[in-house]
Amino acid sequence: MRAVAWVVALAWLAGCQYRPSPLDRRASGEAWLGREVERQPLLDYVRRRTAVLVMPWGGIGCASAIDARGYFLTSAHGLANGSEVLLLQFAGGARVHSERAQVVWRGEVDQGGPDLALLRVRRPLDAVFVWSAAPAPGTPAFVLGSQPHEAPGPPAALLPLSDRLSRVRAESFREGGWRIEHDAPLQPGDSGGPVVDGDGRLIAVTYATARRVILPGIGWRLGAWAYRPFPDVVASLIAEAERRP
Repeated sequence: MRAVAWVVALAWLAGCQYRPSPLDRRASGEAWLGREVERQPLLDYVRRRTAVLVMPWGGIGCASAIDARGYFLTSAHGLANGSEVLLLQFAGGARVHSERAQVVWRGEVDQGGPDLALLRVRRPLDAVFVWSAAPAPGTPAFVLGSQPHEAPGPPAALLPLSDRLSRVRAESFREGGWRIEHDAPLQPGDSGGPVVDGDGRLIAVTYATARRVILPGIGWRLGAWAYRPFPDVVASLIAEAERRP
């Protein structure tokens, strides 16, 4: 028992409760800030296609624009079918467009479905992501998350993060797709944010931090999980939503 106690104590002191600092997060994406896509900075390109969500219960998340008819992908946890969230979309520079978005589809997470949801706003979007080619482990990834509350800047800012895809595997969800692990330093509020390649094309949508737990409250961070639905599945969900009044 004494040996177990020492192992637990050492694990705690070694940083098993690791949470990335604002400095770690800001430094993560710096290497990408000089890259351009379509004659504009990659960060601006991705921000124009990303939104911050304000949940009815006060939490925040992110969403990724994927169809010009007004559709975004985000994570499903914290949402319910038919519910609404406040969506803050970055139109470039300091301009932020605020409106209500409706949840038109949500993965059945409690039944083994993907942690993914589809949102709709009642206006066309002038900038949306296109899908990347099928990703492979080792692919460099540019990730966008929400600005941490403790960091300076507006509370709805979007923060560039970066790392590489570490694992890619197919999932057998009824709503088919791929689960992808990456190593960007995420924290709560980043779920639903885009994972893109060097050309700004959408690889996946982040939904959770991957951890290994030894005991309740004790474990370590392995990375972050993102979900990549098959594009034809997303197209079918949008077509179904378009048929509704």
